[in-house]
Amino acid sequence: MIGCLTTGRERFERELYKARALDYFALVVEASLSDLANGNYRSQMGPKSAIQSLLAFSIRFKLPIFFCEGRRYGQRVTESLLLKYTREIEKKFENINLKQGEKI
Repeated sequence: MIGCLTTGRERFERELYKARALDYFALVVEASLSDLANGNYRSQMGPKSAIQSLLAFSIRFKLPIFFCEGRRYGQRVTESLLLKYTREIEKKFENINLKQGEKI
């Protein structure tokens, strides 16, 4: 995450601009917010700057950010988000089919 806020920031922002075209996107970070706040990473970027950058991105790009301690939990959160998104899409199609069925 810190790499995306420092040396990879331009690329990261380009990806966030592209993601605006999606119905939904989120950022899943495989670390805890306290790790970030306490500077538990290898970078010269200060914790306050890192947090403020993420807050700005969350507002600018309507970006939900999920902090997950470790890869396993991050995978579970990602899978759950994808399943919930899929269910919402299915509901939209069901509603469209119901409306079309009423017109017939």
